[in-house]
Amino acid sequence: MKHLFCSCLLILIALHVHAQNDPGCYTDYRSKGLEFMGKKNFGEAISQFVAGLVSCKELPANNDLARLVQEAKETWIRELQASSERERKAYLEAVTARDAAEQAQSKEKSAREEAVKNAQEAYKRGVKAESLRLALLADMVRVKGKVSDAVLLAWMSLQMSGEALPPFGVRAFNEAVRDSFSINIFNSPSPVVFMRYLPSHQRLLVENADHNFFVLGTGNQPTVTQLPENIARVVPGIKHDSLLVWEGGAKSIRVLGPDGATITTLTGHAEGIRDAVFMQGDALILSGSRDNTARIWDLKGTQTAVLEGHTAAVQEVREFPASGGVLTRSSDGTVNVWVMNQSIHHKLGGENALVRSLSTDDASAQIAVLFADGAAGLFDAEGKLIKDFGTGIKAVHCSGSSLVAVRAEKMVQLFSASGALVASCPHRTKVLGTGFQNGHLITWDEDHDVRIWNTNGAQLHEFIGHRETVISAVLSPDGKHLLSTSKDGTAKLWDLEGNIMLEWSIGTNDPAPAIFSPDGQQILVASNGGKSVMLTVLPMQIYKSVKSEPVLQSPGFSKATAVYNIQFVEVLKQRQD
Repeated sequence: MKHLFCSCLLILIALHVHAQNDPGCYTDYRSKGLEFMGKKNFGEAISQFVAGLVSCKELPANNDLARLVQEAKETWIRELQASSERERKAYLEAVTARDAAEQAQSKEKSAREEAVKNAQEAYKRGVKAESLRLALLADMVRVKGKVSDAVLLAWMSLQMSGEALPPFGVRAFNEAVRDSFSINIFNSPSPVVFMRYLPSHQRLLVENADHNFFVLGTGNQPTVTQLPENIARVVPGIKHDSLLVWEGGAKSIRVLGPDGATITTLTGHAEGIRDAVFMQGDALILSGSRDNTARIWDLKGTQTAVLEGHTAAVQEVREFPASGGVLTRSSDGTVNVWVMNQSIHHKLGGENALVRSLSTDDASAQIAVLFADGAAGLFDAEGKLIKDFGTGIKAVHCSGSSLVAVRAEKMVQLFSASGALVASCPHRTKVLGTGFQNGHLITWDEDHDVRIWNTNGAQLHEFIGHRETVISAVLSPDGKHLLSTSKDGTAKLWDLEGNIMLEWSIGTNDPAPAIFSPDGQQILVASNGGKSVMLTVLPMQIYKSVKSEPVLQSPGFSKATAVYNIQFVEVLKQRQD
């Protein structure tokens, strides 16, 4: 019995075995599974059968692996039930022995104590077996579409397990809740590629593969507003849900309300817009154009400044509060620092260095720059080089906490705002992405693994389970869960021990990143081939709300007790009391 939980984990791990081309793949997995079945090692047997289904590219048309998985689960449940009944019988026998000893007023105190101990241990083992059996049953009946039964069984499984909730039971409850309470708030004609909450946290900006944009209301009555067609970019406000939009090649910018209505139009650039942002808390707008200029506007559309000095298109603009001005990046390879309408001309880097990207934060006046040749450096607002990060750099960005992350092939290094090396985070394979949250560094690499590091370079957590490239990984606002999305067509919710708490099948290998709501109480996933936006309440929030509720009085409890032959019902009453 003590290996049951480990066996459950092996079932999950087996789902991620790499595909095999060996013609004997099917036969090997089937025979190994049957061998484990014969030894009553059902968890390993299921692992082998599922591995055969997932990993073997050539399966016989009449293969029986799915049937064997079902047979192993059913046999396992019968074994667990038999074990539960045996342990209960052992408990009752031990109680009888204890009573007999007490009635006989035996002087063998040690014998009585041993009988009590045996009774307690047998009872604990029986309750644990029954809790696991209920979780397995919940998973099986959920797959069969009996979602209400699945929720009730998973709820009872967690209640029976006590305060230390087992990951397998939590996952069974979470999946039952997902299938019961998730709601579809939007259907798109083509796959969703991007989702982002607007500043009010009441609306969602969505972009699909047809390059159409929508604003979704996420309240009790979801609303859908499609923005005008042929928009090249949509940039949300800083504090309000206003939007900056412009068409490809357009010389003007429109300011829209969240309902899609035009508030004002900014006209003045001589050539197409390349970038625009709100600044100073949405009081002003900064734009960059192919006419080699950047311009500053008020919300009435009045042009307040023209920033001239670049010799090619201005590709990127951003506010730079630490210097009291703005930054512009141009196709001429330079970055300019401006204080309103006065340009401080600084070329960051060598004579022939072309800036590919830049990053800043609101806390310091440093600019992290990546050059086209793979070199990178940290500069101050006057263009002075603070730190040369060397070459072979793939990405560099400021964290917002006076740290700069520099990503090379298999290494991420953290530097202070003064350029001092703070930590090094080595990886086994090529690093594909990084992020900062809650004072932690998050990375993912070609191993399809996600890692969390502290700012001293110590690896705190590792999440192994995706089968293809991870495209995003974010922590929940409370820092207790990680949400990842992968090109294997899944989004996964993890606890910080690396256990998968919940999984969504997105139905496409090019999914939009799943996101948490700003309060962390909900998760948004693009499912159904990426064309539907599904909102799922964080399941454990539901469990917390019903944890103290009387499960014995819930609808269907009596029927479920009889249908599923539930043992140790008195434990549920004790937990309730």
